[in-house]
Amino acid sequence: MRGKFVEKENLHLTLKFFGELTNDQVKKVEDALAKINFSSFDCEVGEVGVFPHPNHPKVVWVSLKSDSDEFKTLYESIDKSTKKMGFAESEDKFESHVTTLRLYVVKSKEMFDKKLSEIHFKNIIFKIDSFSLIKSELTNQGPIYKTLKKFSLKN
Repeated sequence: MRGKFVEKENLHLTLKFFGELTNDQVKKVEDALAKINFSSFDCEVGEVGVFPHPNHPKVVWVSLKSDSDEFKTLYESIDKSTKKMGFAESEDKFESHVTTLRLYVVKSKEMFDKKLSEIHFKNIIFKIDSFSLIKSELTNQGPIYKTLKKFSLKN
């Protein structure tokens, strides 16, 4: 197997991808996101999976779970608030996941599947108390992420 792990500082959950934004659009998105009224919640590390298909894995991810599926509700709030500004609603079904590894080559699918099935997490629970608007810039050395604005959730 050949691949590249996502650097620790680059691990993140994407709630909505906007694509290229002008400075004016960034300000409007910031204003819309600042109006979202949402409470903080606990989250648990879930299971390991792959995209786009088990027979042709290109990405290894870890799911994130919450008791009442708050991630999905927060995602829907963001989608709804930015739709009013002319951004299209997300077409993909929302999956709360963090990309951990990008695969280039899987030489032995059986060995890869075996190793993947051996990964289990022990009750890793943490609080989600904010979300951020992040700009990503793709470079030859990999993506560079810059936080444009952080939004706190209510306690």
